[in-house]
Amino acid sequence: MVDIPRFAVCIPTRDLCNSEFAKCLADMVGQFCTRYVGSGQAELSTIVDLGTLLPDMRNALTREAIKQGATHILWLDSDMTFPPDTLERLYKHDKPIVGAGYSQRKDPARPVAARDGVWLYTEETDTGLEPVDYIGQGCLLVQTDVYKHLEEPWHQLAWNAEKARVVGEDVYFCRMAAQIGAVPHIDHDLTKQIGHIGYRTFTYRDALEARPGLLAKQAGDASTIKVGD
Repeated sequence: MVDIPRFAVCIPTRDLCNSEFAKCLADMVGQFCTRYVGSGQAELSTIVDLGTLLPDMRNALTREAIKQGATHILWLDSDMTFPPDTLERLYKHDKPIVGAGYSQRKDPARPVAARDGVWLYTEETDTGLEPVDYIGQGCLLVQTDVYKHLEEPWHQLAWNAEKARVVGEDVYFCRMAAQIGAVPHIDHDLTKQIGHIGYRTFTYRDALEARPGLLAKQAGDASTIKVGD
């Protein structure tokens, strides 16, 4: 029996998802199945968890994906927009953790990736992959072997007593993964094609435009960054 990659698209959500997200998901799944699943080159499933406690939802989705025998989890938040070849592009990078460094969905906009204690912006001229310390999980591909080498819970909120702030579950996961050598990477090219839906759709350009007013805050401790808003 030929060993093939098995992908689980994991979607934590509340009771509804945005119609733009649904269209992007349908286009991506359709294209991937046409190119790879139909010819027996890969398997693909979608797993949805409804709730309000995001760390619990992510842990439940991870357990179910592993139970199904998935080799990779594609994390997609239900307020994202993305191109049809998102899964294919991230998989071809062959990295333990790789994703898009999209913008937060609020003003002033910030990117959801950080390196060396500062937010990592995707510039107009940036291309290719870049290692990061943290990255949001709204569009992130993770090899399930990463989870198998970590203790549960894989995702949880952490308290930074010095800064009196909560560290997000995505930052916590990236920090734990880095300790076993699974360094997260950002795909700058994909980042430029990602939208984050709030009262409007935010892109990486929103973060670039807001950057001048946030430069002072970038010098803060990276451990206090809450990536996934």
